[in-house]
Amino acid sequence: MVPGATPSLYVSGLPRDVTEREMSIMFRFMPGFYRVKLTKSGSAPACYADFSDAGSAAYAMQYLQGFKLDKNSPAINIEFERPKEKERGRDRSRSRDRSRDRSRDRSREREKDKDRRSRRSSDDKRDRSRSPERSPRRSETE
Repeated sequence: MVPGATPSLYVSGLPRDVTEREMSIMFRFMPGFYRVKLTKSGSAPACYADFSDAGSAAYAMQYLQGFKLDKNSPAINIEFERPKEKERGRDRSRSRDRSRDRSRDRSREREKDKDRRSRRSSDDKRDRSRSPERSPRRSETE
């Protein structure tokens, strides 16, 4: 594996009129491709491409380095995205997986709570129908 490899790539040297869809189409056929994010802040657009693992990102970088999107545009430059300060030393794909797992767990908990509430309300309704809360009828002669 390449030292300093991460599962995300930073792509620069893009034409000004590039779209996120074009970038997605370019990376779509690379193994392990996950998603693409195009940023157009400043004068030149840039792109971040995420992969399932660093090996897949390295393969895509090697394969697409120097690719020209248009006949008259400059060749693109691809490098590994530098991890943010707080993520250095950690595997980002694992943190993404953990965050997805937490999100799924929260969804499951919400569903369980919803089921508990619906069961509780249906039990309350059954109890009310069984318990004679009404006062007994008085006879008309009294």
